[in-house]
Amino acid sequence: MPIQHLDVISVNIWSILISLANLVLLFLILKRFLFKPVQKVLSDRQKAVDSVYSDAASAKAAAEADRAAYSAKLASAKEEAAGILRTATERATSLGEEIVSEAKSKAASVRRKADEDIAFEKKKAINDVKNEISDLSVDIAEKMIGREINENDHRELIDRFIDSLGN
Repeated sequence: MPIQHLDVISVNIWSILISLANLVLLFLILKRFLFKPVQKVLSDRQKAVDSVYSDAASAKAAAEADRAAYSAKLASAKEEAAGILRTATERATSLGEEIVSEAKSKAASVRRKADEDIAFEKKKAINDVKNEISDLSVDIAEKMIGREINENDHRELIDRFIDSLGN
């Protein structure tokens, strides 16, 4: 039997080599003009994304540091306010106690002075009454007896009588 050639399934080496050459040439052209620029664009985009992420990370770290500083300052301010309030309360309490004690001492002093004035006025009134009574007694006794009695003797007698009445 004779060998038949099938034209449909024929392998043409030249056609394969030209196709391979076209493929290599197309690959080199695409690599030169398309692959490297696309790689460059992708690299630039990656750098931009990395830059955005690093900026965001540094901004977040700065915000955390600011928040920590703010929290510390706020805590310090609260502590200082509490200290000021505590100091003001202590001062007000001590000042109030001082005012009360000063008022008590002034009141005691005024009362003591008033007691002394009352005692002095009482003695003065008693002495005035004694003097008036003795003057009246001397006048009455002179008129009754008709002669003059020694005033000092008579006063002494009347003072003893009035003292015995007072006791």
